[in-house]
Amino acid sequence: MIGSLSLHISSPRDGERLSDYEEPLSSLVTPGLFPAEYNYPYRCVIVARQRRQAVYQLARILASMDVLEAPYLLAQCYELASSATRKWID
Repeated sequence: MIGSLSLHISSPRDGERLSDYEEPLSSLVTPGLFPAEYNYPYRCVIVARQRRQAVYQLARILASMDVLEAPYLLAQCYELASSATRKWID
């Protein structure tokens, strides 16, 4: 018998704004959900996965740009990125 195992870790504080952190980039803000989606069990996991993918794509674009704002925006991506994307940025 072949099976699979999934592990989803979440915190009661997931989604809270950090008191010492600026607002996220506007392109990374999660759009509103429909009322039926509020109680979907893995909503936070799906949103986090989508945000991680968006940050990775944005970091790749910013890394190739030669403009004054790119390093600042890349630093913001670093703070929002997964550990794999952070290694890539470094």
